[in-house]
Amino acid sequence: MRVDFAGILAVHLDNWVSSPAASCTKNLALDLVPKYYWNRIERYALPFELLDGEAASRLQQIQLSFVSFKLPSQFSGFPNLKRLDLYSLRVTRMDLQDLLSACSKIEWLSLVKCDLEDEVIVARPLSDLLYLRVAHCTMTNIELHASNLSTFIYNGRLLPVPTIQAQELKDADIAVTDFTTFEHALTVLPKMFARVQNLSLQAPLRLKSPALLENSSNFSQLKHLKLLLSHSPEDLDNILSLTSFLRAAPLIKELEIHFNTSGDGNADIGPHIECLDTSIEY
Repeated sequence: MRVDFAGILAVHLDNWVSSPAASCTKNLALDLVPKYYWNRIERYALPFELLDGEAASRLQQIQLSFVSFKLPSQFSGFPNLKRLDLYSLRVTRMDLQDLLSACSKIEWLSLVKCDLEDEVIVARPLSDLLYLRVAHCTMTNIELHASNLSTFIYNGRLLPVPTIQAQELKDADIAVTDFTTFEHALTVLPKMFARVQNLSLQAPLRLKSPALLENSSNFSQLKHLKLLLSHSPEDLDNILSLTSFLRAAPLIKELEIHFNTSGDGNADIGPHIECLDTSIEY
């Protein structure tokens, strides 16, 4: 269902939610984002008690936009849920943690613009999770264990990115908006993504050190690296420090670098350097 939410519709939405909850519905989608809104505007309070019990066991996909919710005290979870998309969500830390912990078979999780200035720790391992996206959220951190996670997408203000324990992670796409130093990025990222094979990093990067950095951590499996960098013109004198990324990735085969000195953060336009099937010796 796609409608612009207004408080007067809440009763009708409750009735609509209760109707599929009593049927064999597998997919539930509520897109209530108004055309014009500000962050504090009222959101639809989704009655999760209508989705509990037998109805919850049938649901395989849930997409919620511009809602809030509070879990019932005896919430049993979604034992067969495969995909969960949450956009512009307003919820407490405990309710979000309990919801995610109650989705033991989830394979796809997307959290975008979630209004929660707190840390989220998912207590139970999400062993089936393959795809995770965290974008434009105010949460200070999200910590979870997903041993089979293969794709991770993050868009936020700062490094480090969320604490993800994922031994099988292959693809990581990281974008940050606040300036960070090259040294900090090269310290944080290898520790979090030691076994990643394909890494894309978009960031306003300060290249302050012309010398090669000695790395205590490496990308042991990295094959493809894409850097989309915004930096000031004076940093160009230190551009060779980027080779420290290559020293940290001994198995790299493909390197792509985009430079942007306009200061608008749009690093994926303008001139770029591309090296394919590189063979690098130190």
